[in-house]
Amino acid sequence: MTEADSRERQVFLAFASKPTGLFELIVDAVGEYQRSGPPFDLKPWTDLNISGGLIWKKIFEEIDRRQFFIADVTTLNPNVTYELGYAIGRQRKIRLILNRDLKDDQNRDQIGIFDVLGYTAYQSREDLVRFFSQDIGQAEPIFTDEEINRSAPIFLFDAEEKTELVNHVKERLIYRFGCADFRAIGL
Repeated sequence: MTEADSRERQVFLAFASKPTGLFELIVDAVGEYQRSGPPFDLKPWTDLNISGGLIWKKIFEEIDRRQFFIADVTTLNPNVTYELGYAIGRQRKIRLILNRDLKDDQNRDQIGIFDVLGYTAYQSREDLVRFFSQDIGQAEPIFTDEEINRSAPIFLFDAEEKTELVNHVKERLIYRFGCADFRAIGL
């Protein structure tokens, strides 16, 4: 098997660490899938060796290494949403999953991207294992324009949680535009 063939079978899985019941369900499903001699190499963020490192940097490196990206969007976690945007920008094959039994207090339909991408609903660990075994290969990349429109505005929505990743994005925008007041540059 060539390196390109091997990469075609590799998947990164992003999901929130809360709520607790959802986290355990996903981790258990991943463990069962990995023990079954799976057709895809599924790597959840929880398997990354992060001790002392920047978690977002390790996650981006892992997304870069893998052709497929799966995100659980049951809760609208800002890190998972950002990682999804990164995966789209890197033209990864995308699949979204959502636990239909857990209700999030946020309306994901107002965030444009989720209604366009769609998602696969699941209820149980068995549903997830089946999805990992059968449905991953149906993912397709979301093609973006090859030429970046540098005159298009950049919109930054401040996150409630000031995570390391949120701070990094802000710092990069400040560095790029030389301004800490985003309203001053049309944002």
